[in-house]
Amino acid sequence: PSDGAADAEVKLISVVGLLLLLPIGCLGYALHTSPWLGPPRLRRLLLTALLPAIALAPLWVLEAHGGPLRSKMAHFALSFFGIVAFFRWLELLCGTGPKGF
Repeated sequence: PSDGAADAEVKLISVVGLLLLLPIGCLGYALHTSPWLGPPRLRRLLLTALLPAIALAPLWVLEAHGGPLRSKMAHFALSFFGIVAFFRWLELLCGTGPKGF
């Protein structure tokens, strides 16, 4: 038996999550590499200021939804996107990502 609403929830979270991660990653890379934002210390401060928002974004999605989602897989997708984004942001912040990143 399949629950169509739960399946749609997972698909929506997956698509929207990926579509949000791409511009957020581009923003982070721009903050990390743009010399017009000032010294590296200021750029690092801006990246650090955004870190809590990235970590709490899945909880904000649940709050905006009004409670738990129908599917456990949707919760997994939210937590997965939150964890991946948080640690990739830390890599960007610390400069420990791939060469040239």
